[in-house]
Amino acid sequence: MSENLDKLYNTAMEMYNNGNPLQAVKYFEKSADMSNAEAQFKLAVLYHGNTGDPLDAEKALKLYRQSAQQGYDEAQYVLGLYYKDDLTDIPNVNIDFAKSAEWFKKAAVQNHTGALFHLALLYRNGDGVPKDNIKSIKLCHKAAQQGHDYAQFILGLYYSGGLKGMGEAHKDIAKAIEWFKKSAEQGNEEAKAELEALKKTQ
Repeated sequence: MSENLDKLYNTAMEMYNNGNPLQAVKYFEKSADMSNAEAQFKLAVLYHGNTGDPLDAEKALKLYRQSAQQGYDEAQYVLGLYYKDDLTDIPNVNIDFAKSAEWFKKAAVQNHTGALFHLALLYRNGDGVPKDNIKSIKLCHKAAQQGHDYAQFILGLYYSGGLKGMGEAHKDIAKAIEWFKKSAEQGNEEAKAELEALKKTQ
């Protein structure tokens, strides 16, 4: 069974990578029906990409859930976005920050960069979880170390003393420049502006 499942999934991926998404769907569907979490996710992405069709959006969401429930971190991350209404093309009229936090936590345990960052935002704002600035910064730091440009930007603000509600006890301009620079190198315009402003004060 495992060999057949792998073969179905690999065939689907080959077709997908060769620019044949319609043919890939057939094999992803077979693999997804056999509870392959990655196939469920890939199939969800294909349905998700077919914008303007509410039936496809429903199929995508169902498959994201099936994949997430099996522990697939990308699907867990997508559900986190969905419940805070940040999922492109699949609006959620029933925003639920607690559910969003729940799914982000599951993905964050697996060190999913985006989930770490979005969970940090939830803790900073107290959305769905108790407000906790210290936990927020720790999560942001993990995401930043994994290359998340906006997390790096926020750490730059934190160390420059420019993050609202955090005070300046932790202020360290050298660290602020370091994180702004990492973020700016990835094209973050806000980080570039902050970096230039800091350089003028040196």
